[in-house]
Amino acid sequence: MQKKILVVLPTYSERENISILLPLILGMSPPVSVLCVNDYADDGSEELLQTLREKYSNLLVKSRKSKEGVASALLLGMQYGNAMKYDWVICMDADLSHTFQDLVTIVNCVNKDQTKEQIIIGSRYTLGGSVQNVPCYRKVISQYGNFFGRLAIGCQIKDVTSGFRAYSVSALSEILQGSFSGKGYGFQLQIIKELVVRKLAVNEIPITYVNRIHGKSKLSAKILLETFWTAVTLFVKRFI
Repeated sequence: MQKKILVVLPTYSERENISILLPLILGMSPPVSVLCVNDYADDGSEELLQTLREKYSNLLVKSRKSKEGVASALLLGMQYGNAMKYDWVICMDADLSHTFQDLVTIVNCVNKDQTKEQIIIGSRYTLGGSVQNVPCYRKVISQYGNFFGRLAIGCQIKDVTSGFRAYSVSALSEILQGSFSGKGYGFQLQIIKELVVRKLAVNEIPITYVNRIHGKSKLSAKILLETFWTAVTLFVKRFI
């Protein structure tokens, strides 16, 4: 049975990538809706989104006048999907690190009722998952980040920092009752904490994570420190 699906794409200075990715998603059959939450950057991405919106009726654009960050963009998209009663909301990166092929797999899984879980995580570290063309230092950071994240939350989910996730409307309505202060990966950890506390059913499916070709990574020391602090805070709260 075909589901009503919303794909949420946070975008900031991603013109080259969304010019490739968006036509693929917007041309899917059966169709899905896409919400781009675009933080303004002087790279022509806003103009491209407005042009695409005139061509595709299933594209929604939320334009923001400054860089407000990926966490607030994801939260806005999740809240919109919940309010508009989509069956599933899928969050993914816009830089082509999350592949269109893996999105198709998740959408097919949802539409064909092949999953009874309430959340699907596109996992780099479950059996069959992989990481391609990513510098060694980033692999180490990611693996240690996941180790400490699992320890902090107290869960067995293998990829707690993955941003490629699908949420059923029943899961969203519960998760959004939580409070979120984290940015970037810290936000992803807080979401995992909510679904673990609420005992929501999770399915990890393997994905291939590909290092971006166009544009610059948004990863910074500030993001890493914030993520570490979020993990420490979650660990302490487990025992209070």
